Amino acid sequence: MKTDIKKATDEILAIAKELDIELAKKVLKEAGFYVDNLWNISDIIDNYTEQDGSIVSDDKAYKILNDTFNDEWVIGIISDDIYDQCRYKKGNNLKQN
Repeated sequence: MKTDIKKATDEILAIAKELDIELAKKVLKEAGFYVDNLWNISDIIDNYTEQDGSIVSDDKAYKILNDTFNDEWVIGIISDDIYDQCRYKKGNNLKQN
């Protein structure tokens, strides 16, 4: 009986967490942020291990994502592609400052 209650509680909490995430994404999207391609530390933890075979920690996985998305080359590639998408594929002009 306790196991069933715990399982049901865990399922409810998982659903609530997912709804919280979806609500947060909705709020951010309505504020103009792009949220359709988000990365999670699980993308690192589920696919990589430390050199000694141990599991990558949450903090290290977050640092990997942070370092990746703050890398000058990555930012440059994204900026260049946004420019290309706007200018050549969508026919928009770059604003003159």
